[in-house]
Amino acid sequence: MLPLSEGQAELRVRFGVRDTNPIELLAAGLPNGADTSALSVKMSVFSAGEANAPAALLPQINICNYGALSDSQCDKYLALLEALGPQPPSARTPVGPFPSFVPTIQPEFGVPWSAGDSFEFTLRLQEAALKQVFMCFEIFSAPSGPEGSTSPVPMLLASATVTPGQFAGKSADIIEAALLSAGCPSRPAGRLRADVLIGRALPASVLALAASATIPSPGMQADFPFTSLPSTAGSSADELAGVTLPAPTYGPVSGLGARRVGHRGAGASDRNVSPSPAWLSPLRENTLLSLLRASRNGADGVEFDVLLSKCKQVVVYHNTDARVRGTVRSDGDAGAQGFEDVVINLNQMSTKQLRSLHLGLTGEVPGADGQPADLGGDPGFECMSTEPGHGRAAGTVCPINQDPNASGVATASGQASTTPCVPAPGYMPSLQQLFDTLPPGLMFNIEIKFPTPAIVPDEVNTFDQWADRNFMLDEILRVALAPQPICARPIVISSFDPEICYLARLKQSAIPVIFLTTGGHPVYGAYGDVRSMSVAAAISFARVARLHGVCSFTAPLVEQPELITLVKKFGLSLFTWGSHNNDAKEATKARSLGVDGIISDLFHLPQAPTGEATLGDQ
Repeated sequence: MLPLSEGQAELRVRFGVRDTNPIELLAAGLPNGADTSALSVKMSVFSAGEANAPAALLPQINICNYGALSDSQCDKYLALLEALGPQPPSARTPVGPFPSFVPTIQPEFGVPWSAGDSFEFTLRLQEAALKQVFMCFEIFSAPSGPEGSTSPVPMLLASATVTPGQFAGKSADIIEAALLSAGCPSRPAGRLRADVLIGRALPASVLALAASATIPSPGMQADFPFTSLPSTAGSSADELAGVTLPAPTYGPVSGLGARRVGHRGAGASDRNVSPSPAWLSPLRENTLLSLLRASRNGADGVEFDVLLSKCKQVVVYHNTDARVRGTVRSDGDAGAQGFEDVVINLNQMSTKQLRSLHLGLTGEVPGADGQPADLGGDPGFECMSTEPGHGRAAGTVCPINQDPNASGVATASGQASTTPCVPAPGYMPSLQQLFDTLPPGLMFNIEIKFPTPAIVPDEVNTFDQWADRNFMLDEILRVALAPQPICARPIVISSFDPEICYLARLKQSAIPVIFLTTGGHPVYGAYGDVRSMSVAAAISFARVARLHGVCSFTAPLVEQPELITLVKKFGLSLFTWGSHNNDAKEATKARSLGVDGIISDLFHLPQAPTGEATLGDQ
């Protein structure tokens, strides 16, 4: 994949990724003799800006097959790879249902489609042209001839047009358009739904940083170094064929062993789980205190979560929302008021407001010294604790000084501490603070938080309330790609949001990108995206998006260790996360199978694990 150069944009329209039945036809609206048993979809892009605009542009096609992939077929996939030889296959080579990343030319009458298929239309163009193009979708079918024979000429059944105003200015959107009958354009013939993703180039100042970045590899080789690419190269098959590119080698660097990575710093500390696991960290997660403790206890790297505040600062915090208590006044009586819990998006608050809340890890929001926290002068909301003693349960941290070796643990008697809830040192730091404060050799795994369907309910976190994906990534990369005062550090970008991963890869090649997945394990429920429904689908997405690896929940890999081999056979790096990594035997087994990074919750211990035998001995 060629990173976008200045002024470029990439338009991707996906079918069958979040909606397994994106095309619905009404038989009454179709031409006579229409056979809907064999359909094809064609997409054309037209310019509305100039009278002498060129003819329709035909986007290229990636056949993705996400829905056709199943972890239960792992042995079959391994056999296909074995037949290809010992070397990992190039991402340009299809392997059974696993696609190539190279898009193909769209057929004259579109792409054959049936329920459950997934594919992507892709087109690279100048960003300025996005406001002047509209998309046309045509649905074809092979009509029936005499005695059920099939004519070689497909029949146009219906079409839909999407105007620029429906998607211009956004990073991602959902198209929902009426299909109109080809025989009678005023007659409804069904509906069409698809996902749109628009990738935009980094701002010029950040693009220059990306071109000159010298970031050490965290155990992965970048496939195409940014500086080796012609900045004007396009993305069509013809242009790719004319550009000499290095051989893709985007797998792990051998000989380094598995990276030991601290989860949210020294370990997760969210006690919103019953019963609370014994391995939970007593240190507030995602704080400078916790991150520094992990480094001092021998972690090779730290994983932490970032989101964008209302003032556009990249801050480190895990949850995307919080429950606050709002003041409710009766319309009929000006003097009457009550309280009501309200869930708000954290990106709707400034960094100063967020830090003033001292957000509890279970979603409750205690204020300092038990008083309601101030939301910056807004009289309509007060943030209050709903538990006595600030809700400090036994074993939770209430640090009172800057000593990273002081625990500040609440009383062990099971009674809540009455100590004022002083924020942990380095509470909700900015990403820049982490770069400025933590040891330069400590690897950063920057997980970008973004609400994903079926993880966060739509009524709580709507996409319109969140920062634009392109802008969010631009701000994160502005910090991550900047030259550091001491020396550069290894960095990885990861996210559960496939679009974030794709855009991060589309914008630059200096920092590796890995896709986070639960592998569709029932512990976490179903995600609303087929790319997240299995480890095999995650591999397929990594190939299509040219990602460097996958970071999987441990449970599917423990239940079916062959999946580790499958990821490695494709030449991808594999990181893992989950409670199994806190168990010595499971971690040892994962290392022996070639896992590149083990994200653990145990780096809050006085003596960090120095070998596989002690990992998880608590």
